[in-house]
Amino acid sequence: MISNYKNLRKTFIAILAFFLVNLTTGQTKEDLKVISAAQETKTTYIKSNPELADLILNAYAYVIFPELKEGTYAKEGVAGQGALYSNGKVIGIVQVTQPDAGFDLEDKSFSQLMLFENERQFERLKEGDLKLVTDMHGVMMEKGQTKSFQFRDGMTVITMPHNKAQIEISVEGQSFSLTKF
Repeated sequence: MISNYKNLRKTFIAILAFFLVNLTTGQTKEDLKVISAAQETKTTYIKSNPELADLILNAYAYVIFPELKEGTYAKEGVAGQGALYSNGKVIGIVQVTQPDAGFDLEDKSFSQLMLFENERQFERLKEGDLKLVTDMHGVMMEKGQTKSFQFRDGMTVITMPHNKAQIEISVEGQSFSLTKF
């Protein structure tokens, strides 16, 4: 009986610790889904191009958007959520929006990796002041395709379409908001 009590007590403490960690980090069930999908997407990016492993490891910070969707009509634009990493740890969830200026007949879905080379652009993201402009273009990858990635103004953006029919993905005009844990 004493043994059962000890096991029950250990189980209770483990469950309590789990809930306290989730409460103190502020992660919701939806946040955990985004983080899990971001980890899977990171693996896909690195399998597609092993050069990215070093870029991600050496980046000041990075955001992985597992799935950004572009709506059928211009008013819907692009939207999605991603996990923000700093020093290898998830520190928040980033919401991206991109009003669309054109009309598109098919829905587009793609993932996006944003790498920050230094603190300057990363701080702009944290302050809600980061918006990608016309001179920032995403490098598009397909599975197995090798590209050379270069930082521009302290950032690089890499996109990977989920549908092979997509030819171009524009990142111009994307705005970001951050929810820190």
